[in-house]
Amino acid sequence: MSRMASLNGIRVFVIAARQGSFQEAARELCVTPGAVSRQIQSLESLLAVPLFVRMPRKVELTPAGVALLEAVGPALGAIEEACRQIATSGRQSVVCLESTPTFAMHWLIPRLSLFHAEHPDVQVELRTTQGVIDKSHTSHIYIRRCPEQFAGLTGTPFMKEYSILVCSPDYWHKHRVRCPADVARSRLVAMRSRQDLWPKWFAHHGIADNPEDGRMGLDNTILAIQAATRGLGIAFIPQLFLADALAAGILMPVPGFPPLQTGTYSWLSQQFPLSRAAGTFVNWLTDSAREAQRVADAAPCPTGNGAKGKPKRSS
Repeated sequence: MSRMASLNGIRVFVIAARQGSFQEAARELCVTPGAVSRQIQSLESLLAVPLFVRMPRKVELTPAGVALLEAVGPALGAIEEACRQIATSGRQSVVCLESTPTFAMHWLIPRLSLFHAEHPDVQVELRTTQGVIDKSHTSHIYIRRCPEQFAGLTGTPFMKEYSILVCSPDYWHKHRVRCPADVARSRLVAMRSRQDLWPKWFAHHGIADNPEDGRMGLDNTILAIQAATRGLGIAFIPQLFLADALAAGILMPVPGFPPLQTGTYSWLSQQFPLSRAAGTFVNWLTDSAREAQRVADAAPCPTGNGAKGKPKRSS
């Protein structure tokens, strides 16, 4: 090999390998899938060996690709961490945080201004990722709900997740869903990113779940909320993602169905003892979750039974 592989090509390779998809890698890198493919092809040409097996919707590493990832993945993570430390030295204390996108969008980011007001000397660097924790990213704190994504780390629970049935006011006025059997006969909105939710709801109510019966499948929670607000059916969604839609009146809880616990959020770390900044953030995170739960417990039960008046129609 007459020349060295570029650092950018190695970075593209590592991200594509972790994602298992050139398209997902392109999304993370904010480039086109074609640009990712060209970088990979250039690296394969330089090494004279294929690194991926291309399939219609995903890619898998060849043995050579596995060997390369094991060699360069940790090194790339170390380079990123070294650059981050040098860039932030002499400035505010920094906590590097990884969270799932939906949790960051609907729960964490709306509260970060409160953290900054209380702790102006701590800067939060937020990265959103999905799936199994990638420990080569060397973040100080990870936030996950699924234990299957903990990557061998020990999770510390800080908040329970409760989900509720929601629909648009117009949908409820047209269909008047009143019992579990009515729900089962309704058009349901499902999330491929949370395939556990509807089975939990059906099991809780003792009804056989038939995913093929009138189910609208969407990729994620954000799209499911949008579909429900447009009257496309009933969705079963974690409450912590619904505050804005419920407050605006574009979604309403389906009356008669109390919240159901569907998970627990945990924070995790590879670095113990925690740095001062990370410890400060974890304490704030725990206190904020406890306060949010206290407020939720004190609020009227979002089932429609305790609310005054009738559900408001959307305009």
